[in-house]
Amino acid sequence: LGHRTFENYAEVKPYVGGALGDSIARAQCGSGACPSFDWQKELYGRTSPSWETLLSSAGGANNTRYFISLNDRQESGIAINTGARRTGGRVNLDQTIGTKLTVSAGLDVTRNSFQRGFGNNDNAGVSPIYSLAYNPAIIDLTKKDASGRYVQMPFYTGSTKPGFGTSNPFEVFNFADNTESVWRQAGNVRVGYTALSTTKHSVQLSYLTGVDRFQQEGYQYFPNYFQVEPADGFLGTANQVNASSLQMNQGMNAVWTYTPNNKWLTSATTSFGGSYETQALNQYSVRGRGLLPTRKIALGATDIAITNARTEFRDQSMYAQTQLLLLEEKLALNAGVRADRSSANGDREKYYTFPKFSGSYRFVKPLTDKIDEIKFRAAWGQSGNRPRWADRDILYADGGLIGGGGSLVSASQLGSTTVKPEVMNETEFGTDATLFGGRVGIEFSRYQRKITDLLLTFPLAPSSGLGTQVINGGQLSVLGTEGVLSAVPVRTRNFEWTTRIIYNQNAQFTDAIPVPAFAAAGSFGASYGRNRISSGTRSTNIWGNAPLGANGAVRDTILFDSNPIHTTTFNNDFSYKRFTVSALLDWRNGGYVSNMTNNLWDEGGQSRDFVAEGKQRYATFNSGDIRPYIQKGSYVKIREVTVNYQAPDALAKKIPGASSLRVNLSGRNLALFSKYWSFDPEFSNFGNSNFNRFIDLAPFPPSRQFFFSVDVGF
Repeated sequence: LGHRTFENYAEVKPYVGGALGDSIARAQCGSGACPSFDWQKELYGRTSPSWETLLSSAGGANNTRYFISLNDRQESGIAINTGARRTGGRVNLDQTIGTKLTVSAGLDVTRNSFQRGFGNNDNAGVSPIYSLAYNPAIIDLTKKDASGRYVQMPFYTGSTKPGFGTSNPFEVFNFADNTESVWRQAGNVRVGYTALSTTKHSVQLSYLTGVDRFQQEGYQYFPNYFQVEPADGFLGTANQVNASSLQMNQGMNAVWTYTPNNKWLTSATTSFGGSYETQALNQYSVRGRGLLPTRKIALGATDIAITNARTEFRDQSMYAQTQLLLLEEKLALNAGVRADRSSANGDREKYYTFPKFSGSYRFVKPLTDKIDEIKFRAAWGQSGNRPRWADRDILYADGGLIGGGGSLVSASQLGSTTVKPEVMNETEFGTDATLFGGRVGIEFSRYQRKITDLLLTFPLAPSSGLGTQVINGGQLSVLGTEGVLSAVPVRTRNFEWTTRIIYNQNAQFTDAIPVPAFAAAGSFGASYGRNRISSGTRSTNIWGNAPLGANGAVRDTILFDSNPIHTTTFNNDFSYKRFTVSALLDWRNGGYVSNMTNNLWDEGGQSRDFVAEGKQRYATFNSGDIRPYIQKGSYVKIREVTVNYQAPDALAKKIPGASSLRVNLSGRNLALFSKYWSFDPEFSNFGNSNFNRFIDLAPFPPSRQFFFSVDVGF
């Protein structure tokens, strides 16, 4: 992000805070320019190598086949004391019994461990990008005093109490703990049986079952001597977070294929089956504040808080489908229906049906020999999105301790015993063409998705004593266009260039809702911009404060659209003899972002362009106009470049027992070209949520990675 530099003490004085910060600033700046320290480079500038080892073996004899792999990856983070490690193993076994029965089994076990560091939104001043925004970079924060402790951050904190709401990030990253460990086990068994096999008829039966389990354990610890610890009145904090998930599913399928191979009907495939799935998640945490020295667990803490949440789903489905290939495989028709029921629905016994239809027709060598084939296609179908856990239930809430005993109170949100799945209706049509002997391919699609029976929260009358109730109603829609161009512009004996361009554009609308307009959950309000669900508007619009009312009055209104005009991907592969070079580039045109990171650094007076532009940006924001911080997120990214060399067999065989040798060099996130002020316009403070995915707030900086690998086959 860079940072502001100060020419003299007078410039830095408004940002030094109290007497301690002022005395340090006077000493650092003297009568000349203030020193400048690149705290971000010192904190996030690690370039330690990462390592990955992968071993795999495949083989078998007679009717038995196997595949085994082991891998270990150790990755060093770009920040101090951060990194990750993944260790895993996989076994697959396929067995044919006689001529009709096959059995397959697989097991995958992985362990992931992380040292994540700290970042993103944080009002305590622990997140470095948040904290550094309010402190002039004129002292060396990596220094330690005689006792071995890091110097404390002495400057402006936004609080009248020195030391509250700020920290030295070098102390935090070196002595705080923020670790996570995840064990995951996934297994599956598939049994296939050929019930009938003739020249025209085939009947295949299959049974599949699987299990996916993970155990997650997170641990955070802040020693009691940290500068930030007195802020909540308790010295020392330990937090233990655990989650355990178990998913199990099983399904049975029958497939009948009829192949008369005549001119009119090439084949007819009919399949039907069903599945049953359970999902259970148990989460709990224990936080202790006010720890004695040397204590790193919550037990014995002055203040202990416990949370616990459990969810469980049971889902069942049935389906039937028929596919016809006619007219020498030129005409394809497909029809099917799926029926689902779930424990999350209001009526747990009722099946909700979702039909689908599709068709396509191929024209071979139409008009001219330069056109190999043109296919026209169309499809329509429905699918369901089950309600959230507890949407159907009228829940009580924990009322806390009353007279030393537990209590129950009415929950602020009321469930609905009539709740049902949202329904997505999707219509798509398009055309595909192949030209010039397969050297050019064109794909075009136009689609519309309509989601009806939306799961919404309806505001109840205050006299009811409740806040909201879950209901079904309203409609959202998405209208989009996709295009793909594939080509081989150059092909010679030793050289070939293949290119693929993918274009995507869509617009999202709130067609109607049966409740008053409301702000989507997960934002920082109209002062920083958020999505608002309102009939007849785009659901991706950014609403916020601006002086656009009568006589320049500040009002909450539509400002920009967070959805890009289009995204385009360029993928190119070049091969020359034994060398292959691949490059992936992304272009996003438009799409606005709420740049709260920029707002923080302007508010703290530390943005790199504060004098030239930041001071005016923040003054405009303070007047009630947030538009300076709703910034265009256009960019061009070089996502990845890879170079491969396939060594001659003679060279590979110089390694005892080896049969092949390949050398690979690749780089990821190599370059970003954008006028956006912060790190990356793709960052989302609230993760992969449905709404408010455009808010950038003090993120952990992205990393640029390079990989070198040697693959040896035996």
